[in-house]
Amino acid sequence: MAALWPKSVVRDHDTLKVPVFSVHVATHSEPPKMVIRTLQALLIQNWPTDGYEVVGMDNNTADESLWRPVEAYCLQHSDHVKFIHQVGLHRCSQSNVDDHRKCVALG
Repeated sequence: MAALWPKSVVRDHDTLKVPVFSVHVATHSEPPKMVIRTLQALLIQNWPTDGYEVVGMDNNTADESLWRPVEAYCLQHSDHVKFIHQVGLHRCSQSNVDDHRKCVALG
């Protein structure tokens, strides 16, 4: 079966240009083993490693035992995974998206 390529893919002799994309894994107080397994699964995709980035984002998890192991994993794989631990963000939901002040970092 032939692969179906998006129209944006350009075949240029031996060079194949593929769309580049970013995957964000947003977490809050999640078990670190589950988050790490998710990141591992994203890293073994059948896609050129320079064709995508993976960003692990932890939002307001106070318990360091939950986000520090994820941070350590990301640092070990920093050529492919970035990590952000953000504190001081208000909770954003569809009901308060119009009030952008509730969705920005404090300070």
